[in-house]
Amino acid sequence: DIRPSKTGNYQKIIYWGDIAGRTKSFIEFRSSIEQLRKKRTDFKVWVPLLKDNNQFLKNDWVINNNSINKRIFFKHLRTCCVGVSPKKQFYDWDKTIIEGIKSGIPFIIYDSLTSKGLFGESTFYRSNKDLLALLNKYLNEPQFRNSIVEKSIGELINKHNFLKKVKVINRLINKTMNGVKSVH
Repeated sequence: DIRPSKTGNYQKIIYWGDIAGRTKSFIEFRSSIEQLRKKRTDFKVWVPLLKDNNQFLKNDWVINNNSINKRIFFKHLRTCCVGVSPKKQFYDWDKTIIEGIKSGIPFIIYDSLTSKGLFGESTFYRSNKDLLALLNKYLNEPQFRNSIVEKSIGELINKHNFLKKVKVINRLINKTMNGVKSVH
């Protein structure tokens, strides 16, 4: 179910991949983006779940499409340059990253043991300074961005194939065990 952009083109859009608003992670992300915006103005930020009355939307470079359907959501997602995951990883945070990778966008993920185990080919940040450096790198270097996308998709395929093989072996074991008559 991997469907990156057919053209391979993307825009300089940074995607926030989590609940937006008053969470501490979003506030830190917003602060980092505002710092980056002081140095460069060639990018936009997409925060799909941002409420319409949020102050961040007063900036003309912030995109908010919280009333779109799933098909249009993925169409927008495929045009993004990079996604950012929150520091506090809540329910289904990994599914958001997987959706992004399957759509052909790399993610900058907060550095934790869990995230490195799941997404070892992605890039990771520990501080806002790390996040800013990585955002600049993704926005400036398309080859770097595309190589991370390729590695991430490859990792996703390998893990999916591994799980698929385990399920096949599990079925064979169950079939064999069901065919064995119990001895009393």
